[in-house]
Amino acid sequence: MANRDSQRAVGAFSKAVSLEVKGLMARHGITQTAFAAALDRNQGYISERVNGIKAFDTDELDIFAGLIGITGQDLLTTVSRRIYEDSLPANVTVGGFGQDRQDRYARAADEWTDTEDNGEDTE
Repeated sequence: MANRDSQRAVGAFSKAVSLEVKGLMARHGITQTAFAAALDRNQGYISERVNGIKAFDTDELDIFAGLIGITGQDLLTTVSRRIYEDSLPANVTVGGFGQDRQDRYARAADEWTDTEDNGEDTE
C-alpha cells in the first residue's frame, strides 16, 4: 500500500510557499545542503520541498525563517499577501505598491534587502 503522503497532491498555497522559500534561499545564499543540515535531513528532502513536489510543515518553515532572521508567521504572511495581490485586477493598488505586479515584487524584494542592510524592522 502506498504512503498517504505520496498520494496527496501539493496544493497551490504549498507551492507558493515553496517558491517563496526558494527565492529567499537564493537571496540569502542558503544552500539546500545548509537548510537540510538545519533540519537534520538530507538535501533530497529539501529539494522535493523547494521544488513544490512535497509540502513543508510549519516547524520546518519556522526553522528556515529563523535562518534568515524572520518568523514563520512573517514568511506565511508574505506568501498570503502575494497570493491575495495576484488575485486582484492589475489596476488595483495594494499596500502602496504600484499597479504592476512586477513592480510590487521588486519593491517587496527591496524592502527585504533594506531590512537586512539596516537591521531594522519595516513594520
